[in-house]
Amino acid sequence: MDWQLLDLFKRVDAVAPYQGSYQPALVAISVLIAIMAAFVALTISARMAAAGSWYSRWAWASAGAFSMGGGIWAMHFIGMLAFSLPCGISYNPLLTLLSMVPGILASGVALHIISRTTEPSLTRLLIGAVLMGAGIGAMHYSGMAAVRSVALLRYEPMLVGISVVVAVVLAFISLEVRFQLRRYRCSETVATVTAA
Repeated sequence: MDWQLLDLFKRVDAVAPYQGSYQPALVAISVLIAIMAAFVALTISARMAAAGSWYSRWAWASAGAFSMGGGIWAMHFIGMLAFSLPCGISYNPLLTLLSMVPGILASGVALHIISRTTEPSLTRLLIGAVLMGAGIGAMHYSGMAAVRSVALLRYEPMLVGISVVVAVVLAFISLEVRFQLRRYRCSETVATVTAA
C-alpha cells in the first residue's frame, strides 16, 4: 500500500473493487459503545460544572475525555473489525493506539467548553461541536492510516469532507437536544440519554 497522503486521493484506472461485508452483531455493539460513551461523557460534564476546585474539575475533565475519546475509538475499531475483505486486513499497532489521541484531546476540550454552570451559548455549543466532530474525524482517518492490506486504499475528498461535517452536525444536535430538554424541565437522566 502506498501511504503518502496525497496519493490516497489520486484517481486510478478502473479496477474491480473488493466486495466487503459486515458482521451485524459487531456493528450493533459499536453503536451501543458510542451511545454509552456519550452518556458517560455528558454525565461527567455535569459533575465538572459542580466541581468545587480546579483540581476536581481537571480530574472530571480527564475522566470525561478518556471516556468519550476512548469510547469513540472503541466504536471505530469494533466497526472496523466488523468489516471484512476477501484480501484480509491487519493493523499497525502503534498507529492504532496513537489514533486514540485526537479523540481524547478533542473530547477534553469540548467537555471543558460545555461544562459551565451557566447554560452554553450558541457559540459555545458550536465550538464544542466543531471540536468533537474534528476530533472524531482525526481519530477515524488516523485510525484508517493504521490499516495494512494488499488492497489499494483511496479516498474521495468530497466524501471525507462530508463525513467530518456530519460528525460536527450530529455533535451539535446532541448537545443542543440535551440543553433544550433540560430547559423544558426534563430530568437530567432523560436529557442525557436522549442526547447520547
